Amino acid sequence: KPQQNLTPGRVALSMTSLLMDIGSPTLSPKSRGKSHGWPKGRKRNKAKVYPTVKKRLSKTKKDQKNNF
Repeated sequence: KPQQNLTPGRVALSMTSLLMDIGSPTLSPKSRGKSHGWPKGRKRNKAKVYPTVKKRLSKTKKDQKNNF
């Protein structure tokens, strides 16, 4: 027998069949997993190589005064 009052549970149960009939208004999900990779023919730029800067001990202020 059909019921007159709708409960949230009954609406949720019938929503899946309704969405299958009319289609979902949302966008399709994004693809997951492994990517497609680089496009064919695209050039890859190598990273710039900067010169290394080596640390050294600096002269103390006392030594600098005696040298001048």
